[in-house]
Amino acid sequence: MSDKVEKPISNRQFAFFGGIGLCLLSAVLTLNMWYVARVLTFPFFYAFGLASYFLFAYMYAQGMMLVIRKRPFKFAFSLRFVGIVVVFLSVDLLLTSFYKHDYGIANYHEFFNSLDYIKNPLFLNLFKEPLAGGFVGIALYEPLHNIDKAVPFIIGFLVLLIGLIFIFMNTILWLINNHQEKVNSRPKKVKKTEKEVEDDRDVIITRDNTSEVIRGASMLERPVREDNPNPPTPAPSPIPLDRGDLSIASSDMSFRGNDGVFKPAHFVPGVIPGDNPSSVMGSAKPTITPKEEPAPAPVIQEQPRPVTEEVPPRVEQLELDFSEPQPPKIDQSLVTAAPVFEEPVSATPVRQPVPEQPAPKKKIKWIPPSTELLEVYEVEEANNANIEVAQQRSLLIDQILSDYKVGARVEGYVIGPSVTRYNIKYDINVQTRAVENVVKDIARRLGGVQCRFEPIVRGTEYSGLEIPNARVTSVSFKDVFEQLPDVKKHPTAIPFGKNIQGEVISEDFAGFPHLLVAGTTGSGKSVFIHAIICSLIMRNSPDDLKLVLVDPKRVEMVKYREIPHLLCPIINDPKKAKPLLDKLVDEMNRRYDILAQGDGFSDIKEYNEYAEENGLEKFASIIAVLDEYGDLVETCKDISRPVLLLGQKARACGIHILIATQSPTSDIITGPIKSNLPTHVALSTSNATQSVTIIGEGGAEKLLGKGDMLVQCPRIERGALTRLQGCYIANKEISRIAGYLRSHYEPQYDENFLNLEEEAAVDGQLFVANGGNNTAMDDAEELKYQSIKAYVMSMNYTSMSRIQGDCGIGFNRARRFFNRLVQEGIVDPNPEGNKGCKVLVHDAGTSSDEDSIPVSDELSD
Repeated sequence: MSDKVEKPISNRQFAFFGGIGLCLLSAVLTLNMWYVARVLTFPFFYAFGLASYFLFAYMYAQGMMLVIRKRPFKFAFSLRFVGIVVVFLSVDLLLTSFYKHDYGIANYHEFFNSLDYIKNPLFLNLFKEPLAGGFVGIALYEPLHNIDKAVPFIIGFLVLLIGLIFIFMNTILWLINNHQEKVNSRPKKVKKTEKEVEDDRDVIITRDNTSEVIRGASMLERPVREDNPNPPTPAPSPIPLDRGDLSIASSDMSFRGNDGVFKPAHFVPGVIPGDNPSSVMGSAKPTITPKEEPAPAPVIQEQPRPVTEEVPPRVEQLELDFSEPQPPKIDQSLVTAAPVFEEPVSATPVRQPVPEQPAPKKKIKWIPPSTELLEVYEVEEANNANIEVAQQRSLLIDQILSDYKVGARVEGYVIGPSVTRYNIKYDINVQTRAVENVVKDIARRLGGVQCRFEPIVRGTEYSGLEIPNARVTSVSFKDVFEQLPDVKKHPTAIPFGKNIQGEVISEDFAGFPHLLVAGTTGSGKSVFIHAIICSLIMRNSPDDLKLVLVDPKRVEMVKYREIPHLLCPIINDPKKAKPLLDKLVDEMNRRYDILAQGDGFSDIKEYNEYAEENGLEKFASIIAVLDEYGDLVETCKDISRPVLLLGQKARACGIHILIATQSPTSDIITGPIKSNLPTHVALSTSNATQSVTIIGEGGAEKLLGKGDMLVQCPRIERGALTRLQGCYIANKEISRIAGYLRSHYEPQYDENFLNLEEEAAVDGQLFVANGGNNTAMDDAEELKYQSIKAYVMSMNYTSMSRIQGDCGIGFNRARRFFNRLVQEGIVDPNPEGNKGCKVLVHDAGTSSDEDSIPVSDELSD
């Protein structure tokens, strides 16, 4: 009989029922009936009188907001809040002034007698004149009433108006700004003097003449026919530009100034008061030739314009600008922006139909586990303590840098869950290694704490000095899980943890795509793996995700037994791990055969979209978790081969592997394994050598443990390590999640992965028969073996060294081929002197004897 799991009360439930209780309380206080209600309302009426009804209404409104929003409200000190308080006090003062404008201090006893709770057993007469605005109202009324009887009324209305202004200040400012924008957008009318109008008229005439010269420049050299009754009027001479010795080139519109430097002409905004379209030269490309003796400009009579004119909109005209060009302004936010890769969106191509596949199984109705099963941890007190310690440490670091005469200082700090990063800013002539040389001295002055120096903090101009917090806070799994990306776009996304800035770092298995986790005992490796597994089974249905769990320790993965996401029962025997991985390789090959059908599919996502449209069975993502990989390698030496094959090719067909070990040595984590598992998570290690084995450099030996990690993932930060604090998930949370899945869904094992005992027994027999060599052969090696086998069957005697020398293969492969020939009964395992081992089977399929051995005479014949 399973124990019932008590679900904690969430904040939303607490807010909902708290809101209902607040509404009921406000109703009881408003009705004020019977003795209990009177006792509750007595403090309010004693203090505020009739103004208490405003408090009751506000209480009811807050209760309704709690019921609707289902979240607790928080009081924040703001201008609106001050306005509400001011309005309430002004209303209290006005009530007292209206009801008791001649009320004095000597009559306080009448006020207390008005609070009659005994004589009237049903309802309190709130509208008695002495009650008014309560004791607070009287306290506000008396000092003002002694000055003059009208003062309380005036002050009350003024304070009420000020409070309303405070409440609606944002709305008032918005209306003012909106009105100001409308006013600024209107055209302005400028009233000019007669002299300014006369000057503008001269400018218009000059510009009109200049435009006429430009337009008539192309007509100067045209031949004029004598018989033309209307000969063209010669264009007036161009007006000289009084700007020094200017030479104007018509080819590139460049102008030479007095300094002899060519400066380009460009369009600048100008204002043309007139309305003559010929004055706009934005599109003209003139050819201007200065004359030695220019003719005087003709005088054009023009009607006088009115004094008041409306300024037309600004247009662009061609002017000569000889000012030095200003350097462009650089937007630092755009310069330092990180590249963001956009996925291309295109139409779905028409594909050739895929051959018929098995009908899809009936999907289960998936209801994911609720986040109410998870815990939330309090960290506010620890954060306050870390802030105080960080302030003191920053002062000490500045003092140490000053003592060693290093031109650097602390420019702020960032407090993370486990460490605090102090941003080090340098003087202009100081190198990074100057601070790096004193890191050990800083650690010594801080009491021997581990300090990690980061030369470059990405996105800033600082270096980082990471020092452990005085109190390491836990990152709850619930907090991280709720910030994972959308499950529809990234179904296999997992949380790594939080960085120093408090940001949740997560990535999708489909992107990175395999994971290597290493750390010593107590580093948080098991908790990190549990967080990955729980995030996967809470976001994906058993139809979309299958897990393969290998647990040589027999105690880590027992919590997940018989959950519906398992592809097969949990593997506790290391001998069954090799057949399991071989079957995963077969499943990989089967999926690739299906993907290659039709026009071909590049990955599992593309195939699943096609399968869903055409009613075919979709491929579920398979994630194999291999815990204690070092024990598996020691038990089965050949287990690295299927792991390597899966790491090389299984990504596109939706099969991913996660390897975890607490002994990251080079003979366990080999070079090919490390290179084919591109994402590495290094938790606390025992020495720097293990750190180099995992992430290629030291640093993991200085981690704090308990989830403090260094992540090397190209999808998170290319070419650099990221320090994170892993999330914490308790055993009771795992039990709640697994218990929910077991109680609602049945396990769905794959039949192909249930006969692992027989496969393990066959592999054991083969291992013994091959003399401790159980290496399977791929297609190329099998083809080579068959050719060597045919060559050996054509001879009478052979040996391992002869196969190695004649066929040009290595010693290990020759031994492996020779052992197989012996196992198949082709070669006698017992050698006969210097001749070698006798070949028992030839091409004809008959056994060899002494008579069949050719002698020298037969060979000569």
